[in-house]
Amino acid sequence: MNTRQDGHRDAWSLLLLKAQRAHQQAQQQLALAQSREAQLVASQQRVQGMLGEYRRRQFESLDGGQLMADTRNDRQFMAQLQKLLEQSMRATAQARRQREAQAQAVLVARAEVDKAEKLQAHAQARERVWRDRVEQKAQDDLATLRFQWRSA
Repeated sequence: MNTRQDGHRDAWSLLLLKAQRAHQQAQQQLALAQSREAQLVASQQRVQGMLGEYRRRQFESLDGGQLMADTRNDRQFMAQLQKLLEQSMRATAQARRQREAQAQAVLVARAEVDKAEKLQAHAQARERVWRDRVEQKAQDDLATLRFQWRSA
């Protein structure tokens, strides 16, 4: 078989392999981004829960006559929790954007795999046509030689 044709087939296989690896890596990065986002959402929910609990306790303490120092400490702690919640919300939003970007990267990588598969299939089809033509020509040449030998 023609080495030029073999080289093309190998090039298409390598292109497909490279696209598949990029797709797999993008999927792994997406999984990491999803995991990170889930962790941040869980953390945000915990902080929201703590803040809600302290707000509830502060509201209840207004009726119970809590000491002024305790009230001030609770307010400071709630201010810290609120700040932490805002940071957590920003981090969660950033993680969501990263996950969405990574999901888009997976789609792009999948499209590249599909394109490489189509290119490889077209190259294989062209190679089969070329091979069939070569075989047909060889058969035609052989038949012509046989006919000429019989006629001679």
